Amino acid sequence: MNRENDRRRKQILSLIVNTGAPTRIYRADRQLRTEHAKRGKCIDTLVSDAVNQGYSEIIFEKDESFVRQDRQRVLTQLVLLESKNAVAYRHIDPAAEPLLAIPDAIGWAWARGGDWRRRVAPLVQIMDVT
Repeated sequence: MNRENDRRRKQILSLIVNTGAPTRIYRADRQLRTEHAKRGKCIDTLVSDAVNQGYSEIIFEKDESFVRQDRQRVLTQLVLLESKNAVAYRHIDPAAEPLLAIPDAIGWAWARGGDWRRRVAPLVQIMDVT
């Protein structure tokens, strides 16, 4: 989204919104100081939600600086939920999975705020994580 012009951004967001696909944004408590701590807490909640709602897979955009921690958090949460094999999880390079562009675009719009946030708001449910 950063490299697109505003006209193209609007087109992309309109297409995404027209799918009607619900989107959750997991928002970590600001008291958590590091990105790793925030991401870890969000993953805990995401995994719990995935198990409780019967999802079969979680796909993360691959970022080598988080892969090891993410895997450990997911596995730990699945064990705690006594659901070790309930949800598969993978880290995928964005070029290998075009659908990763959807949460990326929604996240971009939400972070930008204003009219951009308004455009995606019908799809978004905020999940506050403490």
